Amino acid sequence: MQIMLIEDSNLISEALETSLNNYGYITRRKSFEDFLKTNYYVKNIDVLVVNINFDITNRKLEKMRAENSNLCIIGLNTTNNWRKKLAFLRSGFDDILDYPFPSQEIILRIENIRKRPRNHGKHMLKTKSLQIDTQAKKVLNNRNEIHLRKKEFCLLEYLVKHKNRTVSRNELLDHVWDYNKINNSNTVDVHIKRLRDKIDKPNTIQTVHGFGYRIDD
Repeated sequence: MQIMLIEDSNLISEALETSLNNYGYITRRKSFEDFLKTNYYVKNIDVLVVNINFDITNRKLEKMRAENSNLCIIGLNTTNNWRKKLAFLRSGFDDILDYPFPSQEIILRIENIRKRPRNHGKHMLKTKSLQIDTQAKKVLNNRNEIHLRKKEFCLLEYLVKHKNRTVSRNELLDHVWDYNKINNSNTVDVHIKRLRDKIDKPNTIQTVHGFGYRIDD
């Protein structure tokens, strides 16, 4: 098993590297600066251990997870920053530890995480420019996060799930809204327009006149 450790403190990183190596893990240690400068190929990395107190965006970690759906991501919290800790956990990463901790603890956590079924890829939907995390309810458009309201998200999710075919307005009303409670016949059209404005690429969602809408990939 290969582990990448992102930590600037030599004291912390050397202690962790020694512990991990003693348990048979292959550990690569990098500074945060080197980590940002280099685009690492993560498909051969099993576990990423990163200090969350660095100015690292969860988007970068999500991009690494997208490149390797089996990647385990564990955070280190070395300054008792509970806000960053909560944000890290809300993003759906695997675990987080408050430093200091006994070396056996990170070993057990890694072993437990690796025993879990890996299903990150199952809740990711993709097109050429869009990436939708149906679990975290996030949408990336060309790697830039766009913020959608609940119905806008559900509408886009349904269209992407059924990409490369035309979806009728009635089908969208049935699956995204409660058809019997909709009084405004323009509901779908209004939400499509809002999505197009936020995606900033009108051709992403195509209108098939007389039939409905489609997203081609």
